[in-house]
Amino acid sequence: MALARHRAFPEAKTKGFCLLDVKPAVFTSEESHYSVAKGSVWMGMGLDAVVKVRTDQWGRMTGEALEEAVTNAKAEGDTRSKEKWKKCLIVLLSQ
Repeated sequence: MALARHRAFPEAKTKGFCLLDVKPAVFTSEESHYSVAKGSVWMGMGLDAVVKVRTDQWGRMTGEALEEAVTNAKAEGDTRSKEKWKKCLIVLLSQ
């Protein structure tokens, strides 16, 4: 998670998220280990950054469920630009 955060937001290491114009998100499966949420806290993103995504009968996140979770997060008032959302998804895909 630290490597993914650094890849998406390299300046977060020196400035922290408070001084950046970003609101990171960690999209993870509803079956994910508690360490994902814990890692989000340790990485300075907070628990609110963790978005649990529905899984199929085998505990796998599907593309449709991920797309729905991103759409719902945007509809709940998140105003991240498209480019910032692409960066946020790097956090998910790099876990």
